[in-house]
Amino acid sequence: MGHPDHRAVRTGPEVLTVDAAHPRPQPARRYAGASCLSCGQPDQGTLVHELAVTAVGADRPGIVAAVTRALHERGGNLEDSAMTILGGHFAIMLLVATDEDADSLRAALTEATSDLGLTVSVCPATATETGAEPTHLLSVYGADKPGIVAGVAGALAEVGANIIDLETQVIGAAGSPVYAMMIELETDDEVAVERTVAAACEQLGIDHSLRAIDTETY
Repeated sequence: MGHPDHRAVRTGPEVLTVDAAHPRPQPARRYAGASCLSCGQPDQGTLVHELAVTAVGADRPGIVAAVTRALHERGGNLEDSAMTILGGHFAIMLLVATDEDADSLRAALTEATSDLGLTVSVCPATATETGAEPTHLLSVYGADKPGIVAGVAGALAEVGANIIDLETQVIGAAGSPVYAMMIELETDDEVAVERTVAAACEQLGIDHSLRAIDTETY
């Protein structure tokens, strides 16, 4: 039995230790394994770490199912994900909490998806307390030409604006394609962003709009 004045409480992937004399839970190290740990001792669980998993291949049914099934069978917990199709290729990016090392998980995923022809990469994820939140939405549109992304991204980097998400699409008729780009960004200097982006867009001959994101409704 564990210490009579201590017990462990699991909330998701984190274990909280509770002292009878000080009932407010205190964060302990993250472990996987048994759902109850005596006094939070590491010998009853395995230390969990986060791995970033990417898989890219020709788009076809079953990619998400195969990757997530392999992770589930090996006890991995999916914490965040992003998936997209570009030019007929499917890309999946996952943040996984697991007790496996990167090489072991990569080998397991490669074997599990061998018939899908995926290129799989697994590496340790850099831990951050909170992810960046977008403060502004930038829309860029104009005649399709080389250098639009590089020009606008360079303008944002010049004033220290952080790109959170970026999507592009060519729309319109084949004879007169229009390039559209939507950027979610983080900045504390809207005036500087507007000034540098306006200059870049004028040089590129394209239009833009910048607006603050309402954090209460976003």
